[in-house]
Amino acid sequence: MTLDPQFLDWMFNTVTVENVTSLSTDGYGTRKFATGFSWQCRIEQKSQLVTSREGKEVRCLAALYGPPYDASTGQTAIVIGDTARITLPAGVMVAGSSQPAIMNVEEHRDDTGIFGYSVYLGAKSL
Repeated sequence: MTLDPQFLDWMFNTVTVENVTSLSTDGYGTRKFATGFSWQCRIEQKSQLVTSREGKEVRCLAALYGPPYDASTGQTAIVIGDTARITLPAGVMVAGSSQPAIMNVEEHRDDTGIFGYSVYLGAKSL
């Protein structure tokens, strides 16, 4: 199953996604990011409980839903890692940040592969 192109009409937001390439070797383990790519998605700001990547139940404040490819071309497959950095569009904030923490990333699959992503965002933990 592939995502019906008509669903893209509901995905009118564009965020920037930067996946982690490595950790720094300076002793602090700072994340280094790849060049970002634009991802057409739908942003829904709502509070809900999700299971974090550590297996704990956490409250997310927003969810992003989108296709597993670059919607502008429909060709380039993308990957969104759970350690990626997401930058929201200008004027959109989640937990007071334009780069909120990723609580979890869900890949939606069928027998042909991934047909969509759900990315859950929340406050950065201290």
